[in-house]
Amino acid sequence: MDHLIDYFDLTEMDLRKTTDEVTEAMQSYVHKRLNMGYWVKDTSNVLHGEKLYRCVLHVNSYNLRPVNK
Repeated sequence: MDHLIDYFDLTEMDLRKTTDEVTEAMQSYVHKRLNMGYWVKDTSNVLHGEKLYRCVLHVNSYNLRPVNK
């Protein structure tokens, strides 16, 4: 739920304009990025959090646009 608020703020779209297809497409995109070397399945591994954070930065750097308010 936390990410939805950010998403709605960034896109200026409401839930009616956001479909399951968009959500599934983004989930697939992030999953592909995780498989590019960011995935550490063992959550107790010291690299798990760092690699997950780096993946989020990677996805955000290519997919977030500046917000002009």
